[in-house]
Amino acid sequence: MSTPDSQATRLRSSPPRQLALLVGLPAAGALLGGIVSATFQWAARHGTSTPPGGGAPPETNTTPGLTGIISTIDPAPVLLWVGIGLAVGLIAALSLMRERLTAIISAAYLELRWDDAVTRVPRELTEALVVGADVVALGPANAELARVRNTLSGTRLRAALAQHGWPEPLADEPAEPEWNAWDPRDRRLSPSAQRFLAARGSALRDRASADAEHLRRALVSQGLMIRERRVSRSWQQQWLAVRVATLPPSAIRVRTVHVTGSPTGSVID
Repeated sequence: MSTPDSQATRLRSSPPRQLALLVGLPAAGALLGGIVSATFQWAARHGTSTPPGGGAPPETNTTPGLTGIISTIDPAPVLLWVGIGLAVGLIAALSLMRERLTAIISAAYLELRWDDAVTRVPRELTEALVVGADVVALGPANAELARVRNTLSGTRLRAALAQHGWPEPLADEPAEPEWNAWDPRDRRLSPSAQRFLAARGSALRDRASADAEHLRRALVSQGLMIRERRVSRSWQQQWLAVRVATLPPSAIRVRTVHVTGSPTGSVID
């Protein structure tokens, strides 16, 4: 893995946003777990007035109002579900934080890190940058060198790029109206591109960021720029045919992953 130089600027999500994730999601999970448990207990006690098979109805608490409702609830299951909700919320928060973008900017390169994927683009190969829904580095003839969904402050990222002498980023991508929604039946795409897009869709659903980035680069080598846009409640892959560009060796690295001190394989870094 690369080591940023001492002059580089590192940008992450602002501390308030990280705190909101780390506190907000676990708190929401705990609250939801407690409400669900209490609601089920209340419904079980008051849902039927006569037990199956007849007999006397169950005893009910006659204390009026909220105090009466609370007095019928066993705290042990509530605390259990509060703990479960807290754990689920914390796991979700940590997962979202891993997926958030970190940018390392120097006069020589732009490095983008998210989840388990890393890409570095040399300054001399970059002719334009786009900072919008995605961070995109473009080479000659708008050939795509790097792309990642932007979770950073656009203002802070633009300021850091200007500080290190990068060109003023564009707000919108070139040829914006020409992007196409991916359709597995689209005959304009080769069978190979269709397979890569299908595999990339699966990687995105599995949150396998390194695999999705590897497949994006493979599609770029076939002359296709790929991005995701939210449509309704789901993410949609979109494509645009462009000039074929090959990332230089300095922009693609292979990292050996170590588990308990032993190499277990290689991933695109």
